[in-house]
Amino acid sequence: MACRNAQVYRPSEEAQLPNRNHFYLSVTGEGQYFRVRPSNSSVLEGGEVTISCEVGNRVGTVQWVKDGFAYVIQQNGEIVGHPRLKLIGDQNAGIFNLKITDASLTDDGEYECQVGRYLRVKPIRASAHLIVTLTNINQATLSKN
Repeated sequence: MACRNAQVYRPSEEAQLPNRNHFYLSVTGEGQYFRVRPSNSSVLEGGEVTISCEVGNRVGTVQWVKDGFAYVIQQNGEIVGHPRLKLIGDQNAGIFNLKITDASLTDDGEYECQVGRYLRVKPIRASAHLIVTLTNINQATLSKN
């Protein structure tokens, strides 16, 4: 016997998990956590550096922030407006490393790997400071002036 006023329950987009590989979170109750946290580092101007960030049990969206400014990350890992920066690693495995090539003094600052909240799973964040140092050639030029 069918009920005419019955409605089909369809969970909202918020109630659906973003990736079926993460269904175990609702069963175990474990939250997302950093397997590898970003760490302070330095790089010579013109050099290359990778800031690590690995997340376990990730359900929230990952983003990188520099000095309070959130980068817009495209699907291919490129960062809008910052062609020398790229998100690298296996996102399905929770690896969200930030690679900086041809480092400049403007790259010096505080970087934060942020993982957003999802339903009842709390957001997490970890930061590290990057120091960009002048090459010997630039230091010699500055000392003459």
